[in-house]
Amino acid sequence: MFGSKVYAKFGKYVSGGTAIRILSEDGEPFATATINVPGVKLKSDEVVIKTYSENVMVLDLLVEGGIVEVTGNEVEVGYNKCPIVRILNKK
Repeated sequence: MFGSKVYAKFGKYVSGGTAIRILSEDGEPFATATINVPGVKLKSDEVVIKTYSENVMVLDLLVEGGIVEVTGNEVEVGYNKCPIVRILNKK
């Protein structure tokens, strides 16, 4: 994206849910793709993607990269609806 390569790095939130960060090819932080939404029950292979503000392009990056697929489900986060996605590839 924007003429440079990015990749996904997986981690965990304190609550146990999966976190996805997007890093540049030289390891610099580009975006935090996921958000932890207290009270939202997710399957072990699902995450909530932040698609507002500076993250408007993150979902497209993850889908096009074969990292996630859209489930069609959403959760409300403030004034925004954020998609729940299924993780396909953690590589």
